[in-house]
Amino acid sequence: MEKIRSQGKFNKGNVLINVDLVVLHFEEDKVHFIHSPHLDLTGYGNTKKEAEASFSIVLEEYFRYTLAKKTLFKDLRAHGWDIKESSTKPKMNPPEFSTLVSKSKELARIMNSHDFSKHSRKVGIPVPA
Repeated sequence: MEKIRSQGKFNKGNVLINVDLVVLHFEEDKVHFIHSPHLDLTGYGNTKKEAEASFSIVLEEYFRYTLAKKTLFKDLRAHGWDIKESSTKPKMNPPEFSTLVSKSKELARIMNSHDFSKHSRKVGIPVPA
């Protein structure tokens, strides 16, 4: 299982919480896509490697933006995450993949019209302490 960690510089008070994200790889019109339905984020490129690099950038920018705007927990909850905040380290659980499939027309389209591979990847989510 490959680990993806955000490489950005975050406030010293941030902690990393490791979670397993579902990540799909598929091709459409000769373009490779890496998509995480848990965050509704997608990277793309001419090869799978380029798509993975693009996804890493998108993921980092997502964290950078939501941390700067102080909207990370709100956005994760909007994507169906269960978050228990605490004074030490919050607990974060992404929604079940089956739940995501039943709620997302785009995810259903990908699954119904493309060959795809599904993987689980550990991601370190930076969370303000």
